[in-house]
Amino acid sequence: LNTYLDSLGLAAELGGYTWTTAGISGMFAGFLVGKLADTKGHASALMLIFSVFFVCMLAFIYDAELFAPVAGFGYGLMYFPMWGVIAGWVSQSFGATATMQINGICMVTFGLGGTVGNLLAGYIFDLTQSLSLVYAIISIDAFLLVLLGIYIILHQKRQLIPPLDAEPA
Repeated sequence: LNTYLDSLGLAAELGGYTWTTAGISGMFAGFLVGKLADTKGHASALMLIFSVFFVCMLAFIYDAELFAPVAGFGYGLMYFPMWGVIAGWVSQSFGATATMQINGICMVTFGLGGTVGNLLAGYIFDLTQSLSLVYAIISIDAFLLVLLGIYIILHQKRQLIPPLDAEPA
């Protein structure tokens, strides 16, 4: 982020403000999104955090100088509570041991994705001398998360609706 903001000729402090915003929003998001997941369901919580992150990324792409802290807010809202919400969601279908194994695999995969993502970002920068494409790809990924959230909600609703030919109990 700081490299991108610097390449745009923006003040170094903007990166600091953005990361501070991400940290503060993340601290509160863990509690608030967890509460939302407990009251409205994990699918709704995932949909909210994915949608807000996507909108914040679109704003950042539109005007990085004005919306960098907004992108930080969206990142904090999405990233920090995500692991708890996903663990809660997975635990609805699997036992405690399987939930922890699945969550562990997800975390390792996330770390691997972060490493590969940074390598690809460097490669893209070497090719284009800009990180704009990287943030466009992140926004596309955020949109894919929104689609995943929609799928989860629809799949969850399908499980709640009994088939038309089902016999009453």
